[in-house]
Amino acid sequence: KHAKVDAYCSYLYGIVLNQSSQSEEAIPYLVKAVNDVPLLWGAWQLLATLLPSTKISDLQLPKHWICDFFTIELHKGKQSEELYKICTDLQRDVPELANNPYVNTALAMAHYDARDFVQCSAVFNELRQHDPCQLDFVDTYSNMLYVNGMDGELSRLAHHCVAIDKYRPETCFVIANYYSIRSDHTKSIAYFQRALKLDSSYLSAWTLLGHEYMEVKNVSGAIECYHTATALNPRDYRAWYGLGQTYEVLGVPQYGLFYYAKAQQIRPTDARMLVALGESYGSVGQKEYAKKCFQRAASVESGDGTSALYQLAKLHHSLDEMEQAAHCYIRLVQLHEAGTQTCVESDVLDGILFLASYFKDKGNYERMTEYAQRCLMYDETRERGHAYLQAVAHRRVLEHEGVTPGGHL
Repeated sequence: KHAKVDAYCSYLYGIVLNQSSQSEEAIPYLVKAVNDVPLLWGAWQLLATLLPSTKISDLQLPKHWICDFFTIELHKGKQSEELYKICTDLQRDVPELANNPYVNTALAMAHYDARDFVQCSAVFNELRQHDPCQLDFVDTYSNMLYVNGMDGELSRLAHHCVAIDKYRPETCFVIANYYSIRSDHTKSIAYFQRALKLDSSYLSAWTLLGHEYMEVKNVSGAIECYHTATALNPRDYRAWYGLGQTYEVLGVPQYGLFYYAKAQQIRPTDARMLVALGESYGSVGQKEYAKKCFQRAASVESGDGTSALYQLAKLHHSLDEMEQAAHCYIRLVQLHEAGTQTCVESDVLDGILFLASYFKDKGNYERMTEYAQRCLMYDETRERGHAYLQAVAHRRVLEHEGVTPGGHL
């Protein structure tokens, strides 16, 4: 049946089936298209978005060098460690690909997903030097600049893109990010919409348009955008995560739990997904599941590892598991003082106050003094720190005079 259709018609038919919500039926036609014409890259890209529902090992794919690029495409948006390994291994085995724009863009995306913005910026700058007029990667680069609050650099990038081609969807995307970082969400929405008029299948634009709608409290518009993004690519964890946040705002944590679980399945070792999932479990009263999520998130090396520790400590505290809570807070304070991970200062202050109180109740006044002195380092906790230290000093005076202090401080 497939043999009567050429590669291009097979690809076209695969698109139609996919848009008709018949993704499974589309896969054989796409496989036939790439076997007949291995360089039909559009078929490979569509196939990559549909493969989570089947196994790649079950498919009869051509033995062709394009399969290496397909492997990269397949891992985009999933685990950054795997994508990084695939790109670096490919560049090592095939030296000619060391400066390949597609491979280097994927490598930069791996660094971006791993929150390694220094390396991400270095790869993007190298790409821009190699081909200043290339706009295929500027959307991800603008996202990195946005996350780091580099509005000046984002403004220069927007002007650069407009000078090259102001009608490219990527150019509109960069301008939208610029207006968003300036908190001009109305103009940001307008430019994301313009990007989608130029390319209605622009996945990242749909997702970020959903974010912008949330900023202006247009919840129904955000939900529609996120659902469109998940329909375009079910592997887009950002859209699933956005849906989870939206239903959380609406006060429907059961729905949010479902969508956070979807995002976490795509990114199983991403601490942000695990923390969000844990918070949702906590909202619906499933604290044991929440505890497992926070424990898993805290064990993963990520920028959100300290957030997981804080949430885990609070959960232990609410369950009256003081020893476990103290252990988590001690780790949090140690990470903050070592500077190995970015910590939210308010979380650290909560931890210091808890530990001072915890060691007071335990009668360990030496450790209590240690954390009380840390309290003096912050304006918000200085008064409490002085109170703890004065109480310890009073206790020592009584002991020196031979009077046994009664009870705890």
